[in-house]
Amino acid sequence: MKYVECVLPETEGRFHYHLPANGLNKKLEPGMRLLVPFARTWKVAYFVRDITTPDVPKTRAVLGFLDQDSLFRAKLFKLLCWISDYYLTPLGGVLKGALPQGIHAVPRRKFSLCDPGKTQTSSKLSDLKKEILNTLQQKQVCTEQQLRKIFGREKLSRALYDLKKKGLISEIWECRPAPVRAKTRRIITLRLERQAALAKADTLQKTAPRQASAIRQLVSEGGTLASTDFPAELRPALKSLIQKNFVCQSESLVFRKPEQDKNYPQKGNIVLNPAQASALKSIKEAIDLKSFAPFLLHGVTGSGKTEVYVELIKKHIEKGEQVLYLLPEIAVFRIFWRSSRLVAQWAFSGRTL
Repeated sequence: MKYVECVLPETEGRFHYHLPANGLNKKLEPGMRLLVPFARTWKVAYFVRDITTPDVPKTRAVLGFLDQDSLFRAKLFKLLCWISDYYLTPLGGVLKGALPQGIHAVPRRKFSLCDPGKTQTSSKLSDLKKEILNTLQQKQVCTEQQLRKIFGREKLSRALYDLKKKGLISEIWECRPAPVRAKTRRIITLRLERQAALAKADTLQKTAPRQASAIRQLVSEGGTLASTDFPAELRPALKSLIQKNFVCQSESLVFRKPEQDKNYPQKGNIVLNPAQASALKSIKEAIDLKSFAPFLLHGVTGSGKTEVYVELIKKHIEKGEQVLYLLPEIAVFRIFWRSSRLVAQWAFSGRTL
């Protein structure tokens, strides 16, 4: 057999499996996603490495391969392994956190009746199991999530396991990408001709000046404009214009890309205060010396800490250099919390790191 070591995003530790017969010749790269059995369910796991001898006497087979190539380049995977070791954080969670939300695969179970289940009338079954069979009889196929909405989570997994063991129901597993909503924006289109719209704006100027301003802005923009491009004080007036049938609205798909076709106005030059200028000077001197030196900018929210880094980044970009700016977010807190928990467990167990 060929054995592999995997990590799971939801669980600490590393787990060993063997490859199925149809996957013995498949070339696996660190970071590829596999579908593996775990307890009574299936999980998405990340391949870490091949092993010769598993840690358990009996291994379970990998159920499927979700990727043709690794999701991580070799250098990035090595960096994520270092992050896991340095911050005492499970590697599976680190790998999942490094990927965009929309790429995550979500395994789910579907249940249907077997032939014996369609004619089952035994009184030995519990009320919950009988109700599950009746539901599957009516709906043909149900996902585990649908059954949870009907019967709740308590005792459902055990009931499904027993029914499957008795040969009354069958299960099918599938992996779907994580549900990510399409991003749309509201488009406002003028229904009136240009001259008629300007005349209507003049009429509304005294009684509804905001509606008049919105109409004039639409006329100046060619008759079509996204609702978010209107000034904030004019957006409530759009509802009234729609009700009066002066404008109509539609939805437009927005592609999630960092580059935008629209040129946004510059915020202008910001003059650093003495404290910011002093911090910028200290950091710049350390960089010019090309020696490692950590800095901590301390200040309340909105005090201008980020602006120090922005000014520093500008200076290096102007020189044709590159800058990597790491912005903290909620995942950082999760890493800190889980690391603190592991340290506490070691401390209470009397062991040393």
